[in-house]
Amino acid sequence: MTSNLNKRVLVVFAAVLIVLIAYRYLVSGNDLTRISVGGKEVYVELAASEEKRNLGLQFRTYLEEDHGMLFMFPTEGRHAFWMKDTHIPLSIAFIKENGAITQIEEMEPDSLEHHTSREKVKYALEMEGGWFERNNVHAGDPVTIP
Repeated sequence: MTSNLNKRVLVVFAAVLIVLIAYRYLVSGNDLTRISVGGKEVYVELAASEEKRNLGLQFRTYLEEDHGMLFMFPTEGRHAFWMKDTHIPLSIAFIKENGAITQIEEMEPDSLEHHTSREKVKYALEMEGGWFERNNVHAGDPVTIP
């Protein structure tokens, strides 16, 4: 009886592990694009569809060093972000269509506070909290997107 119970526990554990790995793969995607931010190369997931932009970095528990998410909008506008269901601190840079960073803000995990671009922007880049400051990247610096 104990042997059967151990086998069931092992099967359930394996199934849960497979589901978690599949979920992580589907949520994070595997497609990374290299961009330059203030002269520093980083790897970003592209959030070009409305669905991907709406999901953003929700439910993540960490970001790899020099990795982030680049939100790409169809047109320039004053875009707003919040941190509902986002469990890690993030920094966000709002970026004009020409690649110039217009502002950088720090965002607290699981906050409903809105962070809205002061100018019309085409892109927003989310990185680990404090990333822009640690890498000496400021408003006015260029972002090169292939």
